[in-house]
Amino acid sequence: MLGGLAILPAVFAMGVEPASGPSLLFITLPGVFAAMPGGAVVGGVFFGALFTAAFLSAIAAMEVLVDGVKHYWNWSRGKALAVLIPIQLVVALPSMASSDFLQWNDRIWGSTMQPIGSALTLIALGWFVARGKALAEINRGSSMAIGSLWIFWIRWVIPAAIIVILVYGWWPQ
Repeated sequence: MLGGLAILPAVFAMGVEPASGPSLLFITLPGVFAAMPGGAVVGGVFFGALFTAAFLSAIAAMEVLVDGVKHYWNWSRGKALAVLIPIQLVVALPSMASSDFLQWNDRIWGSTMQPIGSALTLIALGWFVARGKALAEINRGSSMAIGSLWIFWIRWVIPAAIIVILVYGWWPQ
C-alpha cells in the first residue's frame, strides 16, 4: 500500500502511463527513475527493497511446503529443500520467460485463488467452528471483547464482499 502511494504520484508527475502489473514495475518505473534527479539511487533503493520483500516472501512460502513435506513424508529439512527448490525453479521458468504468462499466473493464483481461499477460510470458521469456541479464541488476550456480531460478519458479510470483489475483478473492463 505504501509502495503504491509512493509510486503512483511519481508516475503521474512524470506524465507516464500507469499500466499495471509487471509492465508498471519493470518498464514504467525505470523510465520514471531515469527522469528523476537522483533517480539511479532512488531506483536502486526501490528495487533493492523490492528484491528483499520478494525474497522474504519466497522464503515464507517455501517454509510452508518444507514443513508439509517434513510432516507428511517424514523427510529431513535438507532432503525437503533439495527436492523442492529444483521443482520450484522448473515451475517458475515459464513466468521468468514470459510476462504474459506471469500476468496470467498472477490473475489465477493471486487475484482469484487468494480471495477464494480467504472466503473459504471464513466460511469454515463461521459455519464449522462452534460459536463459543470461535469467540473465545478471538477474544483470548484481548482487552476489548468482540461480540457475536463478529460471527454474522464472518459468515455472511465478508465472504459476500470477497465474492463481489472477485466477480468485479474478472468482469471485462
